[in-house]
Amino acid sequence: MKKLLLSAFFGVLFQVPSPSVMANNAIDVGVKVNPEHQISAKQALQAKLATIDGFSADFIQRVIDSEGQVIANGEGQLTVEKPNKVNWHTTSPDETLIIANGETLWFYDPFIEQVSVYDFDQALANTPILLLSSNNETLWDGYRVIQVESSFVIESLDEQSHVKSLQLKFDNERLDQLLIFDATGQVSEITLAMRGSSASKATIYDFSIPEGTHIDDQRQ
Repeated sequence: MKKLLLSAFFGVLFQVPSPSVMANNAIDVGVKVNPEHQISAKQALQAKLATIDGFSADFIQRVIDSEGQVIANGEGQLTVEKPNKVNWHTTSPDETLIIANGETLWFYDPFIEQVSVYDFDQALANTPILLLSSNNETLWDGYRVIQVESSFVIESLDEQSHVKSLQLKFDNERLDQLLIFDATGQVSEITLAMRGSSASKATIYDFSIPEGTHIDDQRQ
């Protein structure tokens, strides 16, 4: 269960009916999506995200398999601040931390006393959820965007990408829910309860590795 919940930050996919799945299926079976519609949807999403400098939220998370069955649940807190700062703290069922300060991303599992370390740019290129914290418009070149009612589906153009798409659901201008899809047949459904704009101490975006922790350094 722990690994399923941790993998959600980097993308999990499911095949149950939803607007995003219908949009994905339309593309998969060869239905052409108007390029002009993609551009306008991308611009509309970028405009929405441009108004969000940061936020802090409690979240409830469900991991759903390819048959539509809930296989894991979790909860925690998410804080995002532009540019490129993220603090993702899962508190249940097990504690984990994902922290990014714009240069480095740490993925810490205290249960097994291990931290994985990534270059932020490396993580960003493979993790579309980090677009929420980025002001770099060129990063969008690797994705196409489809608008489905009040939702936006961000799809990777890289056929080999583990993360296939990210769906952002809005309630008016407020980000309400994230659905993170990947190629394994699972999805992570993350429902947010906003606590306000991000006004946290800068120290929450840096990680001091506890003594005795095994370090898995993935930086290139």
